[in-house]
Amino acid sequence: MIEKALQLDRTLADAHATYGFIHMFQHWDWTAAEKELDLAIELDPNSVTAHHWKGVYLSLRGKLDEAKTEIHRALELDPLSLIVMADLGQLHYFAHEYDQAVYYCNRALALDTHFSVAHEYLFDIYRMKGMDQEAVNAWIKRRHADHEVQAIERVRRLFARSGLRGIVTDELDSGMKSRGPSPAIVMGRYQVLLGNNEEGIRWLQRAFEEPKTHWNPYLNVDPVYDEVRNDPHFKELLHRMNLP
Repeated sequence: MIEKALQLDRTLADAHATYGFIHMFQHWDWTAAEKELDLAIELDPNSVTAHHWKGVYLSLRGKLDEAKTEIHRALELDPLSLIVMADLGQLHYFAHEYDQAVYYCNRALALDTHFSVAHEYLFDIYRMKGMDQEAVNAWIKRRHADHEVQAIERVRRLFARSGLRGIVTDELDSGMKSRGPSPAIVMGRYQVLLGNNEEGIRWLQRAFEEPKTHWNPYLNVDPVYDEVRNDPHFKELLHRMNLP
């Protein structure tokens, strides 16, 4: 549909931005993605989508300062955008600037306490800050927004007994036992998070045999993977995505 829209009108900025997004996450074609996103911004300098996704593009390429400029511009254009606020928080998380990351995620939650993306990001951010109680609260709000009392109490018991490690281990075990297991990229991330680096990389390698998910390129910047960045197998995964 994007191609048809562009055939009808080559000046549709958001269509070019969406095409850039597809090049990023479906084709890992960073040259084409940058070209489309830059064209989108040229066609409409006030396109929130174009600036937002250009910021995402730059963050995935590891150009975090440039990415901040673009996503801040998107937020200036739409100060009430929950996803732009949360993604700005995630960007600061990528830069290991955890206080700023918390600030922007909480700005989004101040507008909508149920915005699950911000809670998801905050789990990782609080974990990196060593704020385990806040991390488990974010975990609960992300996964149990429907207030399932029994599920919430189970998570709290796991946390009291085994800390965050117990919660993540339980989630990992559930994914491996369920009929519809979590995507391999998620399983690999959990394994690395637990310090099981070799097993984690095996799962990440398996992820490249599955249909592409938008999470794959985040391997390049997510602090979860800091301990495995020098592993040749991990570097090979980045190389397969045309990332440094």
